[in-house]
Amino acid sequence: MLDFKSVVDLFERLPTEQKCIDYFTDIRWANGAYCPYYGNQKIFHYADGTNHKCSACKKRFSIKVDTIFENSKISLKKWFTAILQVTTPKKSLSSLQFSRDINVTQKTAWFMLRRIREVTKLESFSIPLKSTVEIDETYIGGKEKNKHQNKKTKGTQGRSTKTKTVVIGMI
Repeated sequence: MLDFKSVVDLFERLPTEQKCIDYFTDIRWANGAYCPYYGNQKIFHYADGTNHKCSACKKRFSIKVDTIFENSKISLKKWFTAILQVTTPKKSLSSLQFSRDINVTQKTAWFMLRRIREVTKLESFSIPLKSTVEIDETYIGGKEKNKHQNKKTKGTQGRSTKTKTVVIGMI
């Protein structure tokens, strides 16, 4: 996914769902195809190009098994668009705006964004950053003066951070 500069670039290089499947297959199985259930490298490929069968455990599987795309009827093209938009630096991406961008329901957009954000918590995403890294921080939370009298926190005034949440971002 790192070599796409924009959504237009993504659509030019992967115009069809089959091209997306081929691209994902090349990434996932760069060292050879294997069964995600058994680990066996001897697998049979069905004629449809998307389904496979392990010769050892006889289980049928697709390239999406054991990924964030598993059990999702959403096309890989929309998934790739989602990942590109989430990883492109900008302030934030709401599920409502995202649903308009890729033409899905808000519920589907929320589901996709949740899965993408969950996978970024995995250890494989904690590799050291190279080159120049930009870091910024902010405090999120309401102002004390806007709170009702009985909701105000004692001992806070001015730009106090006692009731605020720290948010740090890196690019």
